[in-house]
Amino acid sequence: MGTDFKTRAHQLLELAHKAGLEAAEVYQMQTKTQLACFDANHLKQIENREAIGLALRIWNQGKPGLAVAKGNVALPQVLEQAIGLSELSPPQEIQLPKHQLCTPDLNRGTPVPREQLVDWGKSAIADILEQQELCSCSAEISCESEDVYLINSEGLECGYIDTTLRSFLTTEWIRGHDFLCIEANQTQRDQIQIQPLIQRIQQSLQWSEKQIAPPKGVVPILFTPNASEVLWDTIQAALNGQKVLEEISPWAYQKNEAVLSSQLNLSQQPTIGPYSCPFDDEGYPSQDIHLVIDGKLNQFFTDHKTSNFLGSKSTGNGFRPHLHNYPVPELINLIVAPGTETFEELVEITRTSPRRQVPMVKDGLEFTQLGEFELSKLTNNILFEENVFLLLL
Repeated sequence: MGTDFKTRAHQLLELAHKAGLEAAEVYQMQTKTQLACFDANHLKQIENREAIGLALRIWNQGKPGLAVAKGNVALPQVLEQAIGLSELSPPQEIQLPKHQLCTPDLNRGTPVPREQLVDWGKSAIADILEQQELCSCSAEISCESEDVYLINSEGLECGYIDTTLRSFLTTEWIRGHDFLCIEANQTQRDQIQIQPLIQRIQQSLQWSEKQIAPPKGVVPILFTPNASEVLWDTIQAALNGQKVLEEISPWAYQKNEAVLSSQLNLSQQPTIGPYSCPFDDEGYPSQDIHLVIDGKLNQFFTDHKTSNFLGSKSTGNGFRPHLHNYPVPELINLIVAPGTETFEELVEITRTSPRRQVPMVKDGLEFTQLGEFELSKLTNNILFEENVFLLLL
């Protein structure tokens, strides 16, 4: 975290103090991205992107104001804008944390050189073409570092650097009048696991080589990551403390009651996965939250404001959808405790029990297949012993 980066935030906080404001908070974020782009089986370009932005939140005579700036904007103008907007707001209680969380061990991920990004892309495309040389492959492999720094007038100072690796592969295969497009992407911390992406694409290419007549009647359905994500999004909304406060969550009055299958255990674990972070955008430490235990509702997730209304403590889930927004409750991640079956066993369960729907989730890896090599453009099919399994992706 550079000295100039932190100095700018302190200068803005000092301007707010000199203006006689009761309280102020500066949230600053800087991103640096390296991106290797491949098109039509070849490296197209390497991009370097940088962006910086800050948000100033102030209380002026008890009234909050929020101003946002991107790039090298004059700090007095930011303060003037925040004060002007505060005059239009109703009074609000000042609630700012006071603890400090600013140590190197809060950093997440490891940057990789652009040469490694290029090597990953070339290797993936070469392996795919080895199986089907008529394919046209494109890819985007990136390394993004996000530098977050938060200070306020109550003495809070915290920051961390978050580094994330992303890969997105697309394979297109045109055969006569048929067109097949397969997409796979992955988000990781320190190392892109390129082989699972390649294997997914290669497997789909293999499946597409055989066609059969569409099935009739009841057809087995297996929920894969993309489809099950829709279900989890709905559940996350029901667990949102703000939705509970607004009484629009169906689970608002069902705490400690069974709301899901007893086989499901849902939690937030902020130290796991590519989206982990040490604190939220308000400066409150993130924490493990056991949301659903054996199907029973255990806890909601909240930001500081929502938790006060609910009579509880913040779970460290106050995040800004954008710089110009105030923090609202959002999960860092949603961990679904794994079951005991392998993917092959899930397929067998689906084949022998056509009315059973089984969710399957794998962190960091998403897969999509579209095209007329399949029975439908909207669904995927896998052929196992002449049986068709429709995979909703």
